[in-house]
Amino acid sequence: MHRFRRFFARKAGGHVTPEPLDEGAAFRAFVRRKSGNVSEETLNRYWAYVEHLKEWLEGEDPTPANIDTYHERVLLRKYVPNSRVSICSAINWWLRFRKIRDEEDEPLRLPIPETEAAEDPRTLADDEWKSLRADLQRHGDLRELALAMVQRDTLLRPCDLVAIPLSLVVLDADHPHIAGKRQKKTGAFVKPFISRDTVAVLRRYISAYKPKRFLFETDEGKAFHRRWPLEVFRRACKRAGLPEDITSRVFRRTGATNWEGDVKDLAAQGGWKDVKTIWKHYRQVKEDRHWDAFEKTFEPPDDRPKPPDPEDPAFR
Repeated sequence: MHRFRRFFARKAGGHVTPEPLDEGAAFRAFVRRKSGNVSEETLNRYWAYVEHLKEWLEGEDPTPANIDTYHERVLLRKYVPNSRVSICSAINWWLRFRKIRDEEDEPLRLPIPETEAAEDPRTLADDEWKSLRADLQRHGDLRELALAMVQRDTLLRPCDLVAIPLSLVVLDADHPHIAGKRQKKTGAFVKPFISRDTVAVLRRYISAYKPKRFLFETDEGKAFHRRWPLEVFRRACKRAGLPEDITSRVFRRTGATNWEGDVKDLAAQGGWKDVKTIWKHYRQVKEDRHWDAFEKTFEPPDDRPKPPDPEDPAFR
């Protein structure tokens, strides 16, 4: 009961002073409550963006004028559109948290830029994958080999790849898969399949490392940081003499480009919530597929040159 006494204390000339609330904690709680689907990592990144803005404001309260100046002099000059998306989202959440309004008494917001596709999108060639896999096999780390193979099959983002619960890995089914994985970024519910080769490596890896909660765990039994796959691929590429720009996004783009089925099935495999994202950022033109489509459309079977008949005596 002693912790409640201060609320009922009646001291002469005194009153109860509430504990000051940390703005960062209050901001995170606000975004968490309003969005309903945001990770702690994202919240921490949002607050870092807000702190940078507050430092630039030098103690001034946010106003339409100084927010517009920050947008023009800092964001538009230093960041490409794709990078500005999360920064503007964070600042908009903070402006909403602070209840800042514009000259027309509407909630003040920064425009969210349209994301742009990469100018020279990188995909992984077959010989590059063979070299990368061979290096990981020679290196002898089953965990890193399993990571690369699961990455290639599932096309998952790194934040989802490192957070796969071991209980959802189904290796004994007719079609081995990861059962019911919900994506951190989009919340999309997916079930990526995995190949037989990957299943064989995973069996050896699980038997040797004995993870308990996550498919990929540190030696202390904790989930890896989302940058771990990038570090694994970077080290392997350096050892194998490959360009060090092979990332999870390259695997995702390569899988999306090579996928032969319906794009909705591809979205279920790699965790894309909107298929338009696949068309804009991931699926590249593939010349053989392009030619097959052209041939079927503009060269009817009757007009195509016929291959020689192997039974024709002239070709014996």
